[in-house]
Amino acid sequence: MAKYTRTDCPLYGGEYCKKLNMKSCRTCTVTNDNAAGIKADIDAIESLMPEGGMARFFEGEECVLCKGERKNRADCYAMADIGHPEPKREGRNAIGLKTKLRIGSMLPVQLSCCSNCRKKHNAASNREAAVTLTVAIIMLAVLNFTPTAEAIAAIGSYMPLLLFVIVVGGTWLIGRASRKSMIKKFSETTCMDIFEVPGLDEFKAKGWFEISPYKDMSRLVFSREPLRQGLFTASEKKGKEEQNI
Repeated sequence: MAKYTRTDCPLYGGEYCKKLNMKSCRTCTVTNDNAAGIKADIDAIESLMPEGGMARFFEGEECVLCKGERKNRADCYAMADIGHPEPKREGRNAIGLKTKLRIGSMLPVQLSCCSNCRKKHNAASNREAAVTLTVAIIMLAVLNFTPTAEAIAAIGSYMPLLLFVIVVGGTWLIGRASRKSMIKKFSETTCMDIFEVPGLDEFKAKGWFEISPYKDMSRLVFSREPLRQGLFTASEKKGKEEQNI
């Protein structure tokens, strides 16, 4: 039943092993040489986290992105990465010079999510691109229609391209405005920013930030299954059940 077989590993079977939650010993990077450093990194990250852990955000049967007292039943998981500037780390930039890294710690976040909240996030995140792409395809079809193209080109050889840029550019602005309106409406019933989720707001207060969000909402990836491995991705309920076997 055990998924870990390297009994000589410095972290084998201990709390740090559970926190790392690797799929198997084959995918784990812990060695005798780096074990102390990995333990120090985990301790540093844990000291930056509020109490309560990460499992509370994905173990429940209710969607944590739903706002209000009545929450839908979760049927998938919403995922993002959050970072913290501590501990301070150095790296090298594009020209090889040492520089302070923006991210000192990183954590995967997975949230119990319902289909309704998933659809809202996907609709809002794809709004600009979907509207603009649709109009661009229509414009290309119109401009490739010989009589229309000839009539427009008769005004000036530059007119087809100019018209395409104006229409598509205007559509992008309209799509952007409608996206903002959509996000505002969806925000009444859904957490469009993950730091609106009760508990995750405590992470923000401690200096955590989303690593690659959109400017006006969180950038989420959705999955039917929870993460199989990763720091603090283990289910506390599953661990307790295994202890009781």
